[in-house]
Amino acid sequence: MRTVVFMKRALIAVVIVVLCIVFMGCSGRTNRFEPSVRAELNKAEKLLAAGKLPEAEKRLRRAVELTKHKTNAYFAAVNMLGGAKPRLGMAAERARADFMDALIAANDKSELDRKLSEGELKRLMIACGELRYLTGNDKKSFEIFEKAMKLWPNDAEIANYLGYFYAERNVNLERALELTQMAVAKEPRNAAFVDSLGWVYYKLGNIEKAIEYLRRSAYLQPADGTVRLHLGLAYLKSGRLEEARIELEKAKALGDVSVRIQADQELRKIKNPPAASVFSS
Repeated sequence: MRTVVFMKRALIAVVIVVLCIVFMGCSGRTNRFEPSVRAELNKAEKLLAAGKLPEAEKRLRRAVELTKHKTNAYFAAVNMLGGAKPRLGMAAERARADFMDALIAANDKSELDRKLSEGELKRLMIACGELRYLTGNDKKSFEIFEKAMKLWPNDAEIANYLGYFYAERNVNLERALELTQMAVAKEPRNAAFVDSLGWVYYKLGNIEKAIEYLRRSAYLQPADGTVRLHLGLAYLKSGRLEEARIELEKAKALGDVSVRIQADQELRKIKNPPAASVFSS
């Protein structure tokens, strides 16, 4: 069973807002471009409004080409696609990640008019890696975060993202443990990082260690529904049903829709256990 991803960990929306502020002034400011580029961007905007994503992508790629790969042209495309998410959903997010990938590649090849600063590149890679994960491209997400770890091997935030995502997908768990241990060592009072480490221990089957860290995370951030859910699942696994019930009730009260649904499912199992009582793995 897969739990909801920790959206509070540098929410995609927040990351993109930061990118907008840093790179574009958080608007669709196309007046900085040549008329031919503005025309392509305006056409793309109209196509997105009409729900024609593939045609809009072509216009956006053309706009980037016309500027000879200007950094701001890539960000204009990224921001425009971000605004299309309410209408086009994850399809727009996948397209946005494609433009982020293209920007990262162009930066690597020194094709941009202005090379990204270290801080810009790091925020971009985190945003792109999370978008790839959220849109179901795990392989690409892991590649981006592993590349980021090579560039910033001591960065706790990147380590936490990658370790948590590995744990969520139940892959590379020893690597996930290494990453989340490093993150917690650097920021021991970061509740999200502590939760990630506890969740990795849970996935590894070390339930007592999982409970230790998940309890600490709940202490640091008591109103977080996902932490309460994780702790409740760990208590279930250890057979501590009353403590599990308490935490799952808190998860129902504090979590988002996905957390509430999952917590309710687990509570039903406690109240009406199956013949062979097997709780979530």
